[in-house]
Amino acid sequence: MVTRPVVEPGLLAELIGAAPARVRRRLDADPALADGWTWTETGGGWQVAAGGETVRLAGPRLTGADQVGCSCLLAPRCLHLLAVLTVLDTLADQEEAPPAEPEETGAEPDPRTRPARTVDSAAEPDLSHPSPAGTACTGTSRTGADQTGADQTGADQTGAGQTGAGQAGTSRTGAGLAGTRGDEAVELTEAQAGAARLAVDAGARLLATGAQAAGALLRADLLRAAHAARQASLPRLAAAATRVAGGMRDLATARPAFALEVFAADLAELIATAHRLDRAPDAAAVGVARRSYAPTATARLHGLCSEAVVTASGYAGVVTYLTDGAGRLHTVSDVMPGGPERPKTAYRSAARLGRLTLDHHDLGRSGVFGQGLTATADGRLGGGEGADAARLAGTPWTEPPLAALWEAAVGDQLDRAWAAAGLPETARPAGADLLFLDTVVAGLTPEGVLLEVAGADPVHALSPAGDHRAVLRRLGTLHGEPLRLVGRIHPSRPRTLTLLAVAAPALHLPDRRLGRINVGLDDLPGAALGPAAATAAPRPAAAPEPPDDPLAGLRRTLHRATLGGRATLAGAATAGLRAESARLRRSHLPTAADLLDHLHAAAAEVERTVTGESRPAAPEPSARAWAAAMAYLDAAHRALLRAAWS
Repeated sequence: MVTRPVVEPGLLAELIGAAPARVRRRLDADPALADGWTWTETGGGWQVAAGGETVRLAGPRLTGADQVGCSCLLAPRCLHLLAVLTVLDTLADQEEAPPAEPEETGAEPDPRTRPARTVDSAAEPDLSHPSPAGTACTGTSRTGADQTGADQTGADQTGAGQTGAGQAGTSRTGAGLAGTRGDEAVELTEAQAGAARLAVDAGARLLATGAQAAGALLRADLLRAAHAARQASLPRLAAAATRVAGGMRDLATARPAFALEVFAADLAELIATAHRLDRAPDAAAVGVARRSYAPTATARLHGLCSEAVVTASGYAGVVTYLTDGAGRLHTVSDVMPGGPERPKTAYRSAARLGRLTLDHHDLGRSGVFGQGLTATADGRLGGGEGADAARLAGTPWTEPPLAALWEAAVGDQLDRAWAAAGLPETARPAGADLLFLDTVVAGLTPEGVLLEVAGADPVHALSPAGDHRAVLRRLGTLHGEPLRLVGRIHPSRPRTLTLLAVAAPALHLPDRRLGRINVGLDDLPGAALGPAAATAAPRPAAAPEPPDDPLAGLRRTLHRATLGGRATLAGAATAGLRAESARLRRSHLPTAADLLDHLHAAAAEVERTVTGESRPAAPEPSARAWAAAMAYLDAAHRALLRAAWS
């Protein structure tokens, strides 16, 4: 996979800001212009043939103006150079990707900066005896998902002026800002306060304009805010601003990686974090840029399974889960830039724990005795000076201590998993969002496998990243057979999970596999199913019908505002917004209706100039109202999904 250079956000913002307005207008008219030019990798750099001119990029990391240039007379303020730089990833984009586990102790960069707070080891759930949501995982109260009606959730108990995050939390939106463990007040430096103010202004103007109409200059303002936040040690704000700027590029250039739901959540995170830092800063809003590794007392670990990872941002690899005797999970990962083919390569690549070297295929099926190992609070394993480990025999899922993971009540597992899903990824204990279920195969659906669970409605199981229909089709031939699985709850579909690994008595696997396969990583030959099943046709089954979503109208309104700006929330949209508010009240969602009314009022507000003309009011109040509605939507949606499992 050929990797283009990455550019420092501050450099890109400076060059865009210095360019003449006519150059920026031409760039806005064709943001993907440079993608059609010829890129040639040279010794230590790149050359881009831009028509009759040549753009020069020196080095894989572009941090200074002396590393970029163009043969035209207007350089560095020319269209050619700006078009090339604006299609590149930024350095912050690269640093958000999860790398392979470090081998040193001490503080390590946390590249997946969707940060909010650190989680100490006491917050990690005991997966053999999962606690209710909001205790071991979150430190907050239950979401209320098991109560009647979505309006009884924690999200709708807060009132229009609050986000409801203290009840449910979130991984992406501003809802994760309230009720966190790092809510102790902090005093910002002058540089930090300035960075927060830059982000407040940029986020509010982006929402007022709408992402579809925003141009290079507004993206430069976001990059400038991201750069200032990084320089001022505000990692959570820097990460959010970088993601939003990257989303603007993906939208403008029509890249497949763009997802409106993700972009809206990132924008809500930016606006909520920036306003919190600007008005009532605390440690959670500041975030944590570096993950700390500390010595762990764990001596015996048991390999559990491995998971294929493929991200839309261009990273791929494998994560292997291990557990100790108490049911706590740990991870060893190998995730780097790559495409869908990389997980299987990484799966057979060496993973190191101290001086022990095993590939992930064997690590997930082996026991490990370690001395001097280190681990982060969220369970990532590392080595350290003097660390050592030895390989022991693996443990089948049917034997202790692994068997205890499947003995926990399904309801308790769901509470723990949905509580973990509401945490930022960097604060989520390893494996806290996984389910360990004993099921019976009911048949094959167009997308996956339908499974029956004792005492619960059927569950729809999908394959992980990549096309693994062959494995699912073969599992679909095991109609009526028991299937033990490890899966992850689907974040947006009711009673749906993603399969990580499965085991079944009907599978005739080699002894070295310990009776289980990692879906998406291990092949499942027809011989593994026995002579009859290998030739049998899968029994078709219907996937569970999704229930009506009472929040669909609110979601469409907020997403429409993300793309179209405040103009979609006032004027001709008034009648539709009032009708949606009335529908929400009839659905017993008064807080959702109040938030929508507040958003409409803020967006429609006008002010008078000294000459008596009217103009839209300052964009900050409507941005805050939109972020509050997004926070409610996130918390209420997760609560409804949890209730669908009951």
